[in-house]
Amino acid sequence: MYHISTKWIVDMQSAEFSCSVSHDQLSALGLVNFTHMAVAQASCLEAPRSILPIQFPVRQSGTVGICLKVSYGSLDAARALEWMEYHRLMGVTTVFTYTWDLDPPVKAVFDYYVKLGFLQAVPAQPPPPKGGPARGFRRPRYEEQAWMDEIWASNDCKHRMFGLDFVVVMDMDEFIVPKIGLDTYHDILSSAQRLHPAAGGFQFDSHVFLLNWGPTRDSPLHIGRYTLRTARPNYDGVDRNSRWAFIPDRTYFVLNNLVVPRKPYTSEPVPNQLYTLYHYRSCKPNWKHCKTRPRLEDKSMLKHELRLVEKILGLANLDQLLYNDTAYVDKLRHWWTYRVT
Repeated sequence: MYHISTKWIVDMQSAEFSCSVSHDQLSALGLVNFTHMAVAQASCLEAPRSILPIQFPVRQSGTVGICLKVSYGSLDAARALEWMEYHRLMGVTTVFTYTWDLDPPVKAVFDYYVKLGFLQAVPAQPPPPKGGPARGFRRPRYEEQAWMDEIWASNDCKHRMFGLDFVVVMDMDEFIVPKIGLDTYHDILSSAQRLHPAAGGFQFDSHVFLLNWGPTRDSPLHIGRYTLRTARPNYDGVDRNSRWAFIPDRTYFVLNNLVVPRKPYTSEPVPNQLYTLYHYRSCKPNWKHCKTRPRLEDKSMLKHELRLVEKILGLANLDQLLYNDTAYVDKLRHWWTYRVT
């Protein structure tokens, strides 16, 4: 059987296939003998020679993963490093992303966190339409097709991270700040689960730090320079852009900004008293009245500034890691020297 997403009309839809194995088959052959699979149109005798190994995720309690979906192109290396270190600080267990055509500076950062065992990065080439040209993720591109490809990646996360307690689907310009009494992403989600024990999906409101408004303070961190955010949540041109987390074994299908739980589980909002989710981004050209949105000052992120700078400066070979942004490293060191003396 399969589930196919038809949210957008595109050449290549995102589909998820499942193959049922009966209890009798498992008993007769033994689970350890189910090691590989292949896809055939009509008969197993016509299956391709290339077969895929079956992965069995190990159950890990007290864990939370992040699904970054697809990372590509000219991501800022220093901002990527800030994001990784912040999420290590937040107790995240692992991060997964597909990668495509990363520029060398940010690839060096990704490679570093892969070696640490914090990041799983799998190179992926998006499939072309039948008989069509090769395609990628860099702009100019067919936007709806790229969004559909992210659905493919999100559902891959669901399976790869099946052994974790929770998975959060988010981007590298997004950060969640736990509120008083909570220290980690797992604290937030386990608190939400206690309030909603039948939940399979959890919805987060998102507040945008619009970079068009400019920095409001001096900080060596990108996320420390902005303190003006949208007053209303979930802005992406209209007020609808919430974020989601889910419990893998309670989840049927994952979309970009929506989780479909398995029955009888439900989707529930994470209470705002547990967290604030921040999205650091600029206005898109087609967003009307974006730069004049109602705004308010929010300094909640700043409580992590000192610890985050300390963690980044403590990284081995930081100069080599951010070889393309020596000014960022110099500013971190100057700020730290001034702050602690």
